[in-house]
Amino acid sequence: MKIYLTFLMFLFVAYFISAQNNTNTFHFPHKTGDMWEYFYDDYSPMYVDTLQNFTIFVSTDSNGIIFMKQHALFINPKTNPAVLEDTAKYWIDTVNNYVWGRDKDQGDSSLIYKLNVNMGEQWVVFDYGKLGGSNFQIARVTNKWKDTSFNKPTTFMNIYYYIAKDSTDTTGIIDLGYDEIADGFGLIARGGGDSPGEIHLIGTVINDTLYGDTAVTSIENKRTKLPISIKLYQNYPNPFNPTTTISFELNKQSNISLIIYNVLGKEILKLIDNKIYQSGKHAIIWDGNGNNGKKVSTGIYFYTIINGKYKTTKKMVLLN
Repeated sequence: MKIYLTFLMFLFVAYFISAQNNTNTFHFPHKTGDMWEYFYDDYSPMYVDTLQNFTIFVSTDSNGIIFMKQHALFINPKTNPAVLEDTAKYWIDTVNNYVWGRDKDQGDSSLIYKLNVNMGEQWVVFDYGKLGGSNFQIARVTNKWKDTSFNKPTTFMNIYYYIAKDSTDTTGIIDLGYDEIADGFGLIARGGGDSPGEIHLIGTVINDTLYGDTAVTSIENKRTKLPISIKLYQNYPNPFNPTTTISFELNKQSNISLIIYNVLGKEILKLIDNKIYQSGKHAIIWDGNGNNGKKVSTGIYFYTIINGKYKTTKKMVLLN
């Protein structure tokens, strides 16, 4: 139980940094009002949700330490999130390019990220000796690569967390899950291990610029209740090969867009592009091809239906 609670302590926090004069560091936004919107899946076929995370306070002390607070919540309905903390506090060391969780002045912080690291490097997140234990919480960079997210070239880093008896252990005895972070975007994905679910970034507003798929553009809008005008059903079959059917239901005539994205938030295909549909239930088949007419690769994809300011997203798996 102690391990699980400590894991939740650091797993719940989304950490974002903008390092000074260091082009090799992952740079993360830290402006009040920035917003990240994630697709959430609790690993069951019946439950999915949208999770939003907002930066609500930022300050910098005389030593260059950035203090940040963020607020996260599910929006369907509005409840406390399962993967990010309701109100999170963390500290960014711009000299060493470290990100800490909790209050490091208390001596029991977790070193969540080291940002100037290469693939294969690891560090101690938390020493359980401070709590009378003998294990270590370890972070290890398992992959680092370049790709495009939201039509913007960026660098990604995948970090796995685990419990080990030795601080130099490279395998661990308990898998705690992973974080995936990206240059310019921050936390892209989180899940695995003991995580209560999995999140993938589908849209964000950073420094007043919109990336990806989200209708929310400011922290004030997170309190606006969206009209329940569309019901989006789980695709069938799922997983699928070679085709799947996506169904949705409208309570009135509406202009609809139906878009498919990959896990990096890149648009794969517009199945429906702002077309008028009458009220009632509708179905459309996806054959696994992208905008270029070619078959996409095996993997996780997200389909989002949009009607004005209202949108909802679900996950599907293609097996070629």
